[in-house]
Amino acid sequence: MAALLWPATLPACAETWEEKAQPVTVRTNMDAGPPKVRRRFTRTLRTVRVGFTVDHAQAMALREFFEVDTQGGVLEHQFRHPFRDTVESFRFMEAPTISSAGALACAISCAWEQL
Repeated sequence: MAALLWPATLPACAETWEEKAQPVTVRTNMDAGPPKVRRRFTRTLRTVRVGFTVDHAQAMALREFFEVDTQGGVLEHQFRHPFRDTVESFRFMEAPTISSAGALACAISCAWEQL
């Protein structure tokens, strides 16, 4: 199945973006000599923390997108990477955190893995 499109009702650009590469090597200690190192994956995996400030309707739209469209984070979605300016595939690692950011605003924090 193709990656879902990011909803047009939600911000197309993240307010905050924190990206971290996951370790791609496995180290094995030897009885003698230096440890052996090998690659675990052929591609670097990245986790991303994304933040948005939205209104209440957009927060509910994001909740629906997560729960229904991505089936609780099972299906991947597309989002424009802010540094590369390319549309890439991501998957939710956990449910989005929604908190109050004032009378008419919600702060959203999401954890994604880049596919």
